[in-house]
Amino acid sequence: MTRQRNGQRAKEQISAARSLRHETLFAGMLAALLSLTAFGYCSSHNLLLLYGDAVAHLHIARRILDSLNPGIRQIGSVWLPFPHLLMMPFVMRMAWWQSGLAGAIPSMACYVLSVAGLWRLARYWLRPAGAVVATLFFALNPGLLYMQTTAMTEPLFLCQIIWSTLFLTAFLRALNAASQPATNPQKVRLDGQSITACGLILLTAIYTRYDGWIFAALVWLIAAIALARAAQPHRP
Repeated sequence: MTRQRNGQRAKEQISAARSLRHETLFAGMLAALLSLTAFGYCSSHNLLLLYGDAVAHLHIARRILDSLNPGIRQIGSVWLPFPHLLMMPFVMRMAWWQSGLAGAIPSMACYVLSVAGLWRLARYWLRPAGAVVATLFFALNPGLLYMQTTAMTEPLFLCQIIWSTLFLTAFLRALNAASQPATNPQKVRLDGQSITACGLILLTAIYTRYDGWIFAALVWLIAAIALARAAQPHRP
């Protein structure tokens, strides 16, 4: 009887995970449609290079590969390097660099990933209706819809915050489940995968914006406290 219940519970968990993946994919597709619509409007109104900082980011990425002295030394500036490394494959096309499209492509991709990640994060705590409201509130923000068409760093950093929080949440939930009497070995393995993914994203975040240093420290502190508590012996 117990084995049948465990098998039924495992099937329900697999079905729920599959359903969540489909929902996330759908949210990402809607976000891509919004992203392209915003890009079409901003591009037709010549708004992609409205920010001087966006122009500077594009120039830094370009000069790494195309300047009087190309090389990794050209990446040094007041801004952190990771956004410029993402733009490098796109700025080599002269038309994309001049129009600002080279900076828009990574930002738009980050916007789509942010919306999809926020949906998954919202579904941890909210019912579908609440998750829809939370995700739409984020996705339809006019400022964000514009920024994701530029070479600015905000869309990238938001994506890093959302996905590192998502993986941290998965890690904490799996750690809590692993501490229960009926420990699932698969969840224990997912602990390492989630926290590793979270750490890699935080590594990119600290090379994206200086805010990422503070955010990464807070996430690492939360994870360390959770691990310390999990390592303490449980009293009966």
